[in-house]
Amino acid sequence: AYDRGGTEPTVTDANVVLGRLPAELAGGLQLRRDLAEEAVGRVAERLGLDLLETAAGIVRVVNENMAAALRTKTIERGLDPRDFLLAGFGGGGPLQTAEVARLLGITRVLIPEHPGVTSAGGLLTTDLRYDVTQSYLQPLTDVDPPELARRYEAEEEAMRARLRKDGIADDDIAIEWAADLRYQGQSYELKVPLESSRIDADTLSRLSEAFHETHRREFGHAFPGMGIAFVNLRLTGTGRLPRLSAPTVEGGSTEDAHLVDTPATFESEGGVYTVDVPVYAHEKLPVDESVPGPAIVTQVDSTTLVPPDCTVERDPHNNLIIEIPPGAGLG
Repeated sequence: AYDRGGTEPTVTDANVVLGRLPAELAGGLQLRRDLAEEAVGRVAERLGLDLLETAAGIVRVVNENMAAALRTKTIERGLDPRDFLLAGFGGGGPLQTAEVARLLGITRVLIPEHPGVTSAGGLLTTDLRYDVTQSYLQPLTDVDPPELARRYEAEEEAMRARLRKDGIADDDIAIEWAADLRYQGQSYELKVPLESSRIDADTLSRLSEAFHETHRREFGHAFPGMGIAFVNLRLTGTGRLPRLSAPTVEGGSTEDAHLVDTPATFESEGGVYTVDVPVYAHEKLPVDESVPGPAIVTQVDSTTLVPPDCTVERDPHNNLIIEIPPGAGLG
């Protein structure tokens, strides 16, 4: 679709075939629907499927894969994804986020003000951070608290000096101590925070208890009677940097935001269907006013899909909030 010489179909090509990406993006880039249809059409021919069914299948497989990855970070660790909202960012992420959320039972999606440059913005505004690891392999019962404390204190002082050299004031420096621990004979470690900078026998006892609890939380079981090995000292030094102020916006209307209607294809239990969908300009949507889907919201760095049965609104900080009814759709 970008007419840059590729021949194999991509997720972008599937979204173009489905009409979920406008022919001309907000930045002025023209998309070649004919080339996207050729690429997806070759797959459709091999599968013996309709062009739109194939494009919808490509998107469904991608969404299922992303949902499966999220399940490994939530359900498999004892977290219910329905307790969270799902944030979508990147140039293409907001096209898929609401449908991925639906598969997980998540009912609210947040698309930040500039999803296409969210990672770059985070890189420019995140705190300065250093991590240090020092090997110290021995049974936890053999650890000498004063020696361990000296090692942590020496690394902390070196880290503070490094942050001062970077121009961070002492009041803006935070140092955290932690330890990598494992059961004797295990081949992997778990990071366990040290609750205080004063290390004595009681500290090591609490560290042992914290390790058992961390292991139980991560893997569903623990072995309180098994010996623990201290593997590494860990220190994290943070130099706090000024935060960017959150923008506030107001006004807007669906009439001003409405750019055009375009045919877009969606899935239902009966197959694929195509309807005319309004395309809105992000920066002109009304603030704190619900706009029904299906809809496409476009901006220079990304495009957001609001599926049928969902709603979208622009909040006072210029984020998009998509509400998904519980149990809706194929998820």
